[in-house]
Amino acid sequence: MSQVELARESVYGARSGEANPATHIPVLDGVRAQSISLVLAGHLLPLGPKAFDLDSTAASLGMAQFFCLSGYLIVTFLYRKPDVVDFLIRRVFRIVPALVLFLAVAMAAGIGVGSQAALLNLAFVSNYFYAGLSPYALSHLWSLSVEMQFYVAIALAILLLGRRGLWLVPVAALVVTALRVQAGAPIHINTHLRVDEILSGGCLALFALYRTKIPPVSLPVWAARGGIALIFLLWLTSAHSAGGWVNYLRPYLTAALVGSLMFGPLPRLQNLLSTRPLRYLANISYAAYLYHLLMASGILAGHGTYETYLFKRPITFLLTWAAAHLSTYYWEKPWNNFGRSRIQGWIRGR
Repeated sequence: MSQVELARESVYGARSGEANPATHIPVLDGVRAQSISLVLAGHLLPLGPKAFDLDSTAASLGMAQFFCLSGYLIVTFLYRKPDVVDFLIRRVFRIVPALVLFLAVAMAAGIGVGSQAALLNLAFVSNYFYAGLSPYALSHLWSLSVEMQFYVAIALAILLLGRRGLWLVPVAALVVTALRVQAGAPIHINTHLRVDEILSGGCLALFALYRTKIPPVSLPVWAARGGIALIFLLWLTSAHSAGGWVNYLRPYLTAALVGSLMFGPLPRLQNLLSTRPLRYLANISYAAYLYHLLMASGILAGHGTYETYLFKRPITFLLTWAAAHLSTYYWEKPWNNFGRSRIQGWIRGR
């Protein structure tokens, strides 16, 4: 079955509420693997002369993909099952146990992680209270605050409006983008100036869910691929400091690119993104994201030297992989199962 057919089956399963093995779209594993690769490369590797600003560009593009996938999956899940309690339990047990373990390891590492920083991150407010992002090993945790604040907001929308609350997603996306333009903030870590990257993924989910009701547009394969190539080039520009106004379109270019990978005439690329190694990388991506800067701290810290990139960085990547593998399969997985079964069963039984 092709990726496009899988995507169609996924939409059908989501809309009908029936269990369907095809609700998993393999190509999205490849996108997630690509996104963590971009983030790690942007943070840990020299991607070109410093003047080219490729490191921050790669990391920003990777985060945009992470956020887009999150918005897509959350909106799809809530459309299929608009149960706020179930949703929040799943999200809390997906995010919090791994974060608690990471913060404990970071505090034990003796690199200056204090209780205030840990508490700010556990309260998911470090993207506004920046003391939670110090030292360097914690500087990336702002993104978890953006995610969790989005979860609370969309859960409230569902609680008040039911499934209709999902139609606030595109409205909110445009409002946040307008706020970014007004503030002159092409990229920022405050939720009200960044969450349009997640909301754009929600817009993609709504499109996927209702695409059968939209009159199809038939294009020659060469024209469709040409359009995708243009989207890709604009997407690359949308996170660069020289991108200008295109930076404000980054959320929507990311969603368009991910949608193109799901539905576009790109069978070879779709098959490549669906391979088992990329699925494994996607599975450990959250933990890898948590640990990568910690593993580049202390005696492994450093930038811009041959010693760093020839010796320290290979060790950093190896330690990141080991920590991510252990965290994902021996810590996070039991907690996820506990949240989905024991806690949900206890709440339902009350």
